Amino acid sequence: MQVYKSKIDTWLLAVVFVPLLAILFQALVTFTWALFAFIAVIIVLMIYMFTKTMYVINNDSLQIKMGIIEYQQVKISDITSVKRTNNPVSAPALSLKRLEVRYGNRFDYLLISPKDRDAFIANLLEINPFIKVDV
Repeated sequence: MQVYKSKIDTWLLAVVFVPLLAILFQALVTFTWALFAFIAVIIVLMIYMFTKTMYVINNDSLQIKMGIIEYQQVKISDITSVKRTNNPVSAPALSLKRLEVRYGNRFDYLLISPKDRDAFIANLLEINPFIKVDV
């Protein structure tokens, strides 16, 4: 089993956490404890999601996990191509430096952002050498 953590863009951290921290600070200053507790819980959950977004290669399976959520599972033998992309569509990827993983029919694809893209692709090719790689 091989685990690849998601690359995390700094700008994304700022977009997510700066507003939450501003609200948390305001709640602390105004002694709004219910709001403070609510935002603190959201921040803890977001930190957990950011640190636990990963892509797991296990035998012939690619599993995408975001925190406690198992996003999707794809058979590596079904993967037809992998290419680099900056597609900003919502995906289980914490960076815009992404890989588009195509599988099944021509409309099935995943957008992911493993920190070590080259090792990730090499690992996929060990299992399925017929994957077309366009990087």
